[in-house]
Amino acid sequence: MNLRTLLRSLVWAWGLCAGTLMAQTQNIEGRVLLSDSLHAASYASVYVPSTGQGTVCDKEGHFLLEGLGKMECPIEVSYMGYSTHKEVIRFDTASIVRLQVTMEEEPINLANVFITPNGEDAAVYLFNKVLQQSKANRKRLLHFEATVHTRFHIQDYDFWSYFPKFLTFMMKPVVVSAGAGALFSVMTQNPLVDLEISCLMDYAKNKLRYVKDEIVNSNIGLDAKMTKYFCKDNHIDPLKLYEKMSEYALKKATEQPGYFKMLGSVEEQGHEVNILQHIFYKGDTVLSSQTYYVMEDVWSLLRYEWKGRRGGEYRMEFRDIGEDIFLPVCRVDLPDTVETFLTKQLKSSKEWMEENNQEPSGPFKRWDELALSGREFNPYMSKNYSVQYKNVQCREE
Repeated sequence: MNLRTLLRSLVWAWGLCAGTLMAQTQNIEGRVLLSDSLHAASYASVYVPSTGQGTVCDKEGHFLLEGLGKMECPIEVSYMGYSTHKEVIRFDTASIVRLQVTMEEEPINLANVFITPNGEDAAVYLFNKVLQQSKANRKRLLHFEATVHTRFHIQDYDFWSYFPKFLTFMMKPVVVSAGAGALFSVMTQNPLVDLEISCLMDYAKNKLRYVKDEIVNSNIGLDAKMTKYFCKDNHIDPLKLYEKMSEYALKKATEQPGYFKMLGSVEEQGHEVNILQHIFYKGDTVLSSQTYYVMEDVWSLLRYEWKGRRGGEYRMEFRDIGEDIFLPVCRVDLPDTVETFLTKQLKSSKEWMEENNQEPSGPFKRWDELALSGREFNPYMSKNYSVQYKNVQCREE
């Protein structure tokens, strides 16, 4: 073998290896189960604190983290009522690691309930601290960039078209003025929507602006104009969102002393976390409940959960994006089956029409079409998102 052939072989081998390495990305594929190992931790959140990447499990507890780019990757898996699972994943030579996580129930310390220094209502004291700290943190923040990845799943919400035209005509301006015009259009024109959007935002000089929006995945056709409107309608401001949640909780706690009950406390991320809960009753029936997790010392929200009687659920998680500044990183919004009422009414009307030999029309005709296709009429909308922060800069205290 002459020198030219040898060099050519070496260059080819190097190119092959480099191409293979460049093509390889580190991914984690896994499933999260509850402590009994029989039930999935539906919509648990999986977070990578070193990079800010995160995702939400599906209904069966499955998740996928892609493009991690490091041979060692710490992950944190959290789920309401269960201790945060922490683990360091090492890829070695593998490009994908398959993982199964079993969550352990969170031991709540019922004896160590927070006592206020001046004897005022504990919830008022705690939420006052959270709101004050939130405003202080806003002043400390100089800059951050964040990518918000949002997924919508909408099914059978075209029932708006079942209403009289004059009513829809009157409702549409109200919906549009509420900032949901594009979403309204998508919901009412498509029986099935599976849509993912990615938005890049930049915070500097006390202002937040969106610099890039795109549709990542969609099963419906959206033109450039509708894409722009849809993304704009679904922009979030994590700073304002955080403060609004704190203001709402403080208002309720102040107006009605004893509104929140102290469930106890847990230890999380080296801090004592106080758990406050309010349950809404109608007679002896629980309609819904909301729970706040408030961290002492840094006086920040760690988690929030709302649960409805019919199975609806809304969860948010907050993480330290740097310098003890906590902002939302994950939201899970599962539909409350308030549409069960709609379905019940439609079913009752459909039975009446059949008993009186009436021809099906409007929603009933659609219902029959779905039945023939093997799918039940089941209207709902879910919205989940995760936020990845980077280039965080703060003022020195």
